[in-house]
Amino acid sequence: MAVFHKEIAKYFAKYAANAPGNPTAIAAAAAKSGSSSQLMCFTPAAQPPSRVRSFLEDFLAPVWYRFFRGPLDRWNQAAVGKYLREHGLMYDDLYSDKEPVIERALSLLPEDLAVGRYRRIMRATHLNHIRLYLPPYGNI
Repeated sequence: MAVFHKEIAKYFAKYAANAPGNPTAIAAAAAKSGSSSQLMCFTPAAQPPSRVRSFLEDFLAPVWYRFFRGPLDRWNQAAVGKYLREHGLMYDDLYSDKEPVIERALSLLPEDLAVGRYRRIMRATHLNHIRLYLPPYGNI
């Protein structure tokens, strides 16, 4: 599976290098045609933020994060932590094994860590199936 992703990445890199809007492709085409004109890239000037945007950033955003987003994030972190403690999991155990990057990372893990991860996931699956939670002193 990893070989497939590597080949696809090579194909995309090759396509991006020859894409019509790519500056290096434009320079290569100009060099082939023998034109001696310099290429100039257009970069638009950064516009100052509007009054509405500056008002939102200066006055509304701090209130939003202080009274809504901050408490919501803390509640979410506490809920995820409680779930992980009840099932004896670590946060890294929630990542899917089917993702190519995670699959590669798991193949590089030492044997004892891989076995521990597998056992934690199997224990959590069993506890979830029988609708049982670990006692507070049983968390590892």
